[in-house]
Amino acid sequence: MLHFEHSSLIQAPPPKVFAFHARPNAFEWLRPGWAPARLVKWEGGLRKGARVEFLVRPFGMRCVAWIVESQEGHLFVEEQIHGPFRWWRHRHEFLPEEGGTRLRDVVEFGLPGGTSIDKAAGWAVRLLLRSLFRYRHAATRRECEQSDSATA
Repeated sequence: MLHFEHSSLIQAPPPKVFAFHARPNAFEWLRPGWAPARLVKWEGGLRKGARVEFLVRPFGMRCVAWIVESQEGHLFVEEQIHGPFRWWRHRHEFLPEEGGTRLRDVVEFGLPGGTSIDKAAGWAVRLLLRSLFRYRHAATRRECEQSDSATA
């Protein structure tokens, strides 16, 4: 099993940060321009049983995930049903901390080919995830904190 974790402090309350992730356009807000994914369908929001489908360009690879756990304002967990990983579980946590939110992403995954491939290529996936989640957390911070300061 491979593991990746990234967290940062967002100066906005957990329900607001969660609501940002639940927006219908959240995938686009949280996708860096260099990321080769395009949202195809998102059904059910962040509720348990919700389904997300996207395509990875240029390969046209279809990826499907579903929400297996959700606690409004606190967390949601998605698992890959179909996609490039042997398995993938992504836990999004929105934890109260210092008057704001500790946004914490925990990803556990396996690569096709088993443990020998995991050991050989896991570092590359973690490097990509680090860049992706730095971008996502910065985008969340900009949107949620800017909105707070604009309404204050």
